[in-house]
Parts: sequence; structure tokens; C-alpha cells
Amino acid sequence: MPQRQRRRCWLVVLLLLSSATLGQAQTKVQVVTRTIEKTLPLTPTTRIYVQGEKATVHVQGWDKPTARLVLRLVAKHPDRAVAERELQVMQYRIEQTGNDVNLRNFFTLAAGTTLQSNLRAEYTLWVPAKISLQITNAYGETMLTSLSGLQEILQEFGQIKLQDLQGQLTITSKYADITARNLDLTFTCHADKAAIRLTDAAGRYTIYNTYGSIRVEPTAGLTGLQITAARTEVTIVSPQMDLYSYEFTTLHGNIKLPANTTFSPGVVNTRTFFQVQYRKTDPLIRVNTSYAPVTLQINPLLLRR
Repeated sequence: MPQRQRRRCWLVVLLLLSSATLGQAQTKVQVVTRTIEKTLPLTPTTRIYVQGEKATVHVQGWDKPTARLVLRLVAKHPDRAVAERELQVMQYRIEQTGNDVNLRNFFTLAAGTTLQSNLRAEYTLWVPAKISLQITNAYGETMLTSLSGLQEILQEFGQIKLQDLQGQLTITSKYADITARNLDLTFTCHADKAAIRLTDAAGRYTIYNTYGSIRVEPTAGLTGLQITAARTEVTIVSPQMDLYSYEFTTLHGNIKLPANTTFSPGVVNTRTFFQVQYRKTDPLIRVNTSYAPVTLQINPLLLRR
């Protein structure tokens, strides 16, 4: 084939590839949504259970005695007919028995069937701030805001976001990162492979984590912090060095202290440790980890928050 013809052939091929790529980029995703709205009567002893799968669950406290639910079941696919058909796979239940309210979404998929659409459930739930609440979620995001009752989260894969919480919170998570701001509560967390970041943390905290990271920025309202971890990097950012007592231990790791401190960590074989107590009444921050560093930082700007 002559060289000029070969060039023309290559030009045609490139134009076809460019057209195909442009066509794919311009393909619009069709979104089909089914919305369920419901107001739920509650009593002071009601406990709400939410069981989500591939769900975004946002629970917001308010000052009304009832709960308000907006549940959206969403299917996304370039072909609207496919999205509409597969949206029917997503089902939900709203059940109220005695003092229990149960909310859940699930998939009714026949064996051997493959879904083509991206299916999600989106819960937005307004509840009395002091309500008792348990959320179970997988492959999604859980958000709690402005609550002050007994709260529990069981999460596998995804994200947990917390803000303006009081009361008591227990978290059991696996492959789910946790981000929190402005907490003043009793907090217990059992995590596996999680990045945990707590900002403006007051109250008492007990945290377990493996193969992850933990960063805590406590306030003067902290009453205690116990971290037990393995292969997990831990960072404590204190507004003032002498607000707390400290007990740090890491195996096969190191301890990093502020540059201007007169203290230094001790080392015995593979164990590095640091301990200081200013006053017997100081809240204790205790950290135990392994194969990872423990870092103490001082940031006076935190006192201005």
C-alpha cells in the first residue's frame, strides 16, 4: 500500500476512535427515583432501627415529638428503560411494633441475575434529639447530626460522619472511615481498617482500631481517652500540653513529642513509652499501639474554638 494511502487509513481510524470516545463522554446517565415520605408517631421510649444496604443514611435531630422519613430509591443507567426496570429490584419496609420502629431497604434479585444499573437508597430521617437509635449499614454512608440519646452504628465499608452529638454512641465498623466534629458524649468504637478523625472532642472515649489511623483533637472538656490499637498510627493534637496526663506505648514504633518539650520517650527493647502527669485530677490520655508511631502535637489555636 502506498505511503499516502496508509496515512489516510490511519487518519480514518483515529477519527473513528475520537468519535467513539466523544460519544461515550456525551452519554447521559438516566436517573430514576422512587420517593417515599412518612411521618411516624413516637413515644419517649421508642427505639428506631435502620437497616441499610448500599444506602446513604442521614439522621438529624429536631425538636418535634414525631419522626419524619424521606426515603429515595435511586437507579442510574444510560438506558432509562433499564433503570426503570431494575429499580423494582429495590424494596423497603417501614414497620412499627410496640416501641420499635424498623426501617430497611433490600434487594429482591433472582438467582443468577446480574444488575446493570447503579442502585442506591437515600434515607433522610428527622427524629427527636434524645431518641434511641441503631443504624446498620453496608457499602454506604452514615451521618448523624444534632442527637443526644443512645446511638449505635454498625457499618461495613463506606463512611461515617458525625457532628454535634451528645449522649452515648457505640460504633462497630469494618473498612469504614469515621470523621467527627463537636462531640461531647461517651464514645466507644471498635474499628477494623479505619481512618478515624475526631475534632473538638469532649467527653469520654474508648477506641479500638487495627490497621488504620487515629487522630484526635480534644477540647478542655475531655474527661478521658483510651486508645488500644495494632498497626495503627495515632496522633493527638492538644490545645495545651498540661491539660491532660499522658501514657503512650508503642511496640516496634516511635513516639514523637513537641520540639519545645523537656520530656523525652523511653525505650526498652522494642517498646517505646512516654508518661507524664501534671495533676492527679487531669484527664488521662492513654495510647497503646504497635508497628506505628504515636505523635503528640500542641496547637494553641484549638483553645479559641
